[in-house]
Amino acid sequence: MSAYSLAILCLLFLAACGGNIQNILPIPLSENPSEAAELSEVKLVSISEDLDGYITEHNWSQIKGSPVNLIKENETTVSFIAPDVAVDTVLSFSLTVVDNESATQTSDSIDILIRASLADKSSLSALDLTENNTATIPFLSTIEIETDKSLLSHIQYTIKPKPDAKADELSVTYSIERLTYSNNKIITPVFGLYDDYSNTVNLLFTFLDGSAITISKDILTEQYIYPDTFQITEPVDANQKPSFSYYYLKTFDGPVVLDIDGAIRWVSTEGRFSTYLAEMKFFFGKNGQFGTMPLDGEVTLYDIESNELSNINLHHDISKGKAGHLVQVDGSYDGGSTMIIESILLEVDDSGKQLRLWDMGEIITEFMLSKGDNPSEFVRDGIDWFHMNSAIYDEADNSLIVSSRENFVIKIDYTSKEIKWVLGDETKHWYQNFPSLRSISISSLDTKPIGQHSLSIVGDDLMLFNNGFPSLHEPSGEPKGIELSESIISKYRIDAEEKTATITFDFSSGKYSDICSSVYLDEFAQTNPDYLITYSIINRLERQKKNLESFGLVKGVDTQKQKLFELKIIHGAGRRYGCKAGWNANTFPSSFTFN
Repeated sequence: MSAYSLAILCLLFLAACGGNIQNILPIPLSENPSEAAELSEVKLVSISEDLDGYITEHNWSQIKGSPVNLIKENETTVSFIAPDVAVDTVLSFSLTVVDNESATQTSDSIDILIRASLADKSSLSALDLTENNTATIPFLSTIEIETDKSLLSHIQYTIKPKPDAKADELSVTYSIERLTYSNNKIITPVFGLYDDYSNTVNLLFTFLDGSAITISKDILTEQYIYPDTFQITEPVDANQKPSFSYYYLKTFDGPVVLDIDGAIRWVSTEGRFSTYLAEMKFFFGKNGQFGTMPLDGEVTLYDIESNELSNINLHHDISKGKAGHLVQVDGSYDGGSTMIIESILLEVDDSGKQLRLWDMGEIITEFMLSKGDNPSEFVRDGIDWFHMNSAIYDEADNSLIVSSRENFVIKIDYTSKEIKWVLGDETKHWYQNFPSLRSISISSLDTKPIGQHSLSIVGDDLMLFNNGFPSLHEPSGEPKGIELSESIISKYRIDAEEKTATITFDFSSGKYSDICSSVYLDEFAQTNPDYLITYSIINRLERQKKNLESFGLVKGVDTQKQKLFELKIIHGAGRRYGCKAGWNANTFPSSFTFN
């Protein structure tokens, strides 16, 4: 039997005997935490008792410590937000209860320890931050932070934009596990700095309890001399900014990151024009090698390993494949006697080992022979008859879409290598002379791809840069196709069953770039992505003939075809009338997370 039940029986017994009964005082009791974090919600609950009646009032009050706002201080449960404290601090409260006979009783002190955050307890200051720059480019540096890393979860840095800049600040977050720790110092790489400028870098240190502090560090950088000149010809309107603030040019020297204000923010220290950004690093090819180039770390290179090809050389682009990376290569099956030029696609793993191979010459030859055609005047080993310049994986139907600048866009099954369709200029050699290829041609009332580049999938559509330039390597006397007066951005909705294609979006600014060039939709935008368009070289042949200035253009364009900015790339010495200064470009995120 409980004490409470026993007391009730005693009271009843006394009442029966006519005893003089006195009211028993209520007993104030509470449930509450012994400690709490600063700025957290704290609740105290009254579980008070009255042995001969019932509790009618619960009254809470604070008797010690930094004042807090008690919410519902006259109810059973009271709450408050713990104050922001610099050191661990005790708050004391009392509970007064009243019973049905108006008797009152107040509790002893109810003490709660409010713990200061790890950030408050930290002695970390600007004095603990030291720049240690060993990089060969001014866009990259290192900040060494002398502190105990066991209390931290993340470090984030942001680079303050220049005055009047339209680009968003560049922000990078590292988990502590991602960073090197040596001699009680956290080694934090910082990339994306302006050259020849005193950069303000704000570092946000997040502790294990979620608290954080920010410390600023100024980094002065040297001037960087780049071989080409970047000139903003149409600046960004602050009220109509593109969805991206950064992009990277694919140059013959490797990728170059620029912001929409025209400032260089990073350049590669190694590499060639074959590259793409994924997993917060650049994958790239160089001669017969494949490797990675982290924005904040060391370059790693592997030899391409193939059990079928030798004399391998990467060209044009690299993209994400189904199981690895799609790389476009030249190579030989016979030790180098006959080179297969720009018509072989490999898929390799992260270390450059071949996973799959697609030889477009073999695939097309087999198909043409099966239809009774003679492929010898079309597929010609040792000649650049195909000129692969873009290849992508389409997960919608497990296929590959490949751009042959000389001929068409072709789609093949990833596994079986069966040709699904081709889409291209039907005035060219491939259509006019080969019934087998005509049989799989997609028809369209719209302008077909002519010398196209930069394939991508946008929703249900195939997007590309339609250069409008005829073939260069057809057999003598054979039709080379038509030439457009201006290059067009085109998105095609393709019905494979009906063998038809319809343009769902096109854009032209009246400019003509016969070779290279690209268009991509911003893949990093959460909503309302915009287009990045690159004209590698404007009116190449005409300007070369007249010895005029050689330049390319980069444009931001929204889905309503409104121009958002324009950058002019004036080609430097030894880089004129070609693609060296920027043959392709794609968007680059303004924030990174390295876990």
